Amino acid sequence: MIKIVFLLFFVIYSFISSLTMTAQPTDNQTYHDVYIITDKQVATIGDQYLLDLPIRETEEKIVLFNQSAIPNELFWSAPFCYPNQKEITLIAPYIQVLPEGMICVETEEPIAQFNVFDIKRTHQEVTVDTHLIVNVNLLEMEPKEMSSTEMYYCFSESYGSFCCPPDPKWENAERPSQFLKNYETNHQLSLDNIQYRITGKEGEHSIFYGLNALDLQQRLAFILERMHSMVPNRHLKKYKRPPTLFTSTLAENWRVEVFEY
Repeated sequence: MIKIVFLLFFVIYSFISSLTMTAQPTDNQTYHDVYIITDKQVATIGDQYLLDLPIRETEEKIVLFNQSAIPNELFWSAPFCYPNQKEITLIAPYIQVLPEGMICVETEEPIAQFNVFDIKRTHQEVTVDTHLIVNVNLLEMEPKEMSSTEMYYCFSESYGSFCCPPDPKWENAERPSQFLKNYETNHQLSLDNIQYRITGKEGEHSIFYGLNALDLQQRLAFILERMHSMVPNRHLKKYKRPPTLFTSTLAENWRVEVFEY
């Protein structure tokens, strides 16, 4: 049992991951509706990643095949990786790490092996069951166009009540309106597709950043700068963000309005 504790923003995310490996590989498994992940969909800045593979929030279980440079463990350890998905099956090519000095002898017919991670989430716990499979058959998910009742976003932020008790972000985070104005001025660009939804009567609301005018690398840079602006007392201490994976999302656009700043 591995306990992984994250200190991110002002909330401690505690994940307890149970990793088990089957003794013998399973042979010839077929997976349907698989989302294929390649490096073309990924932006990287250091150990920070943005995966532009929007998946609808309504799906309870998804199957991903990781052909990218994203470390597999970020799919269950990063709190911004499809946070609303309760179950994820992650398939990745098996890479054998040999002890120093050993040489891999190639056979006439190489065996295709894959790690399969079955990820299950509850409110504060993540369990990961890992097993090895020889020869998988992947049936790729047919993409569905975004409907008029949906919206795309690659990052979001939410605020609770400004009283009783107040959400600390009201005091600690740079206000979105001022941040966006400064960002456009400092980077000499225009942002777009930013929407918000009121979720309560005491200031509760959420903001959704689509950022369609930016390319993928620019979107990740924006997300990292916005997250940094939300760190309390960041000028008083050195701040090191843990390796993180962000993902884009398709969600219902009910009661959203354009965020004016």
